[in-house]
Amino acid sequence: MYAVFFITGILGGYTTFSSFANECFQYLLAGRWQEGLMYLFLQPILGTLAAASGFFMVYLIHSL
Repeated sequence: MYAVFFITGILGGYTTFSSFANECFQYLLAGRWQEGLMYLFLQPILGTLAAASGFFMVYLIHSL
């Protein structure tokens, strides 16, 4: 049970974060500063808003 948690949870989160960081650095290294900074700041904000809206929709459906 712990092995499944470790493999999917910890390592999955690590690869997601490293992909995000790599994409940000690729924008910055290519001299695309505006796109890189927008990606760096908007991706976590929009992702959190999308997750929150999903939770809210489930709450609305279950409250019917």
